Amino acid sequence: MPQEFNTLNALVRTIEEWLDNDRNGRGASINTLSGIVIVLDRLCENVPLVEREIITQGGQLQGGRGLNLRATLRKYEMRDDLLSDGVTTRSTQRFRDFMEVIKYGEALIGLTEAERKETVKVLIEVVKARVIKLTNRDPLVLDLSNRKSLTAQVKSMLHLARARSRGRIEQHLVGAKLEERFGRENINRERAYSADVQTSRAGDFAIGTTIYHVTASPMLTLVPKLKANLAVRCTPVLIIPADKVAAALKLMSAHNLEDQVEIFPLETFLTQNILEMADSEGIDHTTMLERVLTIYNERIGETETDQSLRIDFEVGDDLG
Repeated sequence: MPQEFNTLNALVRTIEEWLDNDRNGRGASINTLSGIVIVLDRLCENVPLVEREIITQGGQLQGGRGLNLRATLRKYEMRDDLLSDGVTTRSTQRFRDFMEVIKYGEALIGLTEAERKETVKVLIEVVKARVIKLTNRDPLVLDLSNRKSLTAQVKSMLHLARARSRGRIEQHLVGAKLEERFGRENINRERAYSADVQTSRAGDFAIGTTIYHVTASPMLTLVPKLKANLAVRCTPVLIIPADKVAAALKLMSAHNLEDQVEIFPLETFLTQNILEMADSEGIDHTTMLERVLTIYNERIGETETDQSLRIDFEVGDDLG
């Protein structure tokens, strides 16, 4: 028993440290946490884990989608609506890293099946606690009462988003801006990341022949989609944070796309468009930003499990 106790404590510490440091110290997302539950559950069946039995050749987590995912989450009394579209391939490398960190469960070799299952339950409780913490966080709060420039307000908003978004807030903000400009009926409302490369969608949003791709960090998986847009004579538009523009230009250049893809800093895209929309209606920019944020919060409410992605805003009495 002492050895089992020490083994369990060591694994708990290892998992907690890895979850704390996932994605450069920002902590694991719900996507990652759901996948980790799948990986840990496989320890009940056999140890050590074998990567090819966990991750398919196509990079998909075995059992990470649909009924299989929901059944595993329910098995451990977790919410089964965390990811309606399942665990996406963008997390695959993190699951490989996780399996390496826990040494493929080698510490559980020698335990009986019943002992392994009890150990796994305890380990998954660590993950459950993270999910509860994520889904019960307070929303972000943006102060619009200070009459700052729109540029300053947008930068403040995106600064708040960096700690918990991983691109989801950015994607829904662009969607909300497009909805305000082109109408609700013309812009999709879907969970962020549901346009991953394994789906048939051309991009995050489409207006006529313009295809918008919104990401917090440009990656190689974008390239096939951009080329597919160009192949059907559509214009791909890449919207990314300003500090990622240089990386995006380097990626485009490496694939001979630098003269074919429009690249806009997210801050500039939102600021300029909101100013133009406000001017066209004869209202101040703060009022237009409020309207965009209202639509943004509707999108979060309809599509995302993590409601802490909402942006509540405070306005002064004189702003109407």
